[in-house]
Amino acid sequence: MPTQHKPAPTLNEEDGKSQAIDAENAQCAAGLNQLPIDIKVAETAKTKPGDVRMDIPAGQTMTFENLGTNLEVLVEGTTTLGEKKFKMKQFHYHTPNEHRIDGE
Repeated sequence: MPTQHKPAPTLNEEDGKSQAIDAENAQCAAGLNQLPIDIKVAETAKTKPGDVRMDIPAGQTMTFENLGTNLEVLVEGTTTLGEKKFKMKQFHYHTPNEHRIDGE
């Protein structure tokens, strides 16, 4: 019988609940480095092609979910950052967002 998984709660910075998930998230309520972020291009790390890679096996089924605030893609695969490989269960997109690049 397949394992049944309870859906994770939907959290965002607006509802202020992310700090309640775990005591390690206390900075989410009290920190100074929250959203929005301003990405300083001069301070970013440069990568070479292939340093960041998503691998999804051929024929893998993907499920797309419109959550209203983002589009979530449920898929089994891996994400590789440099020499580290991570299991991927989902990735998501959201737009518009409040982040800035060099203040814009």
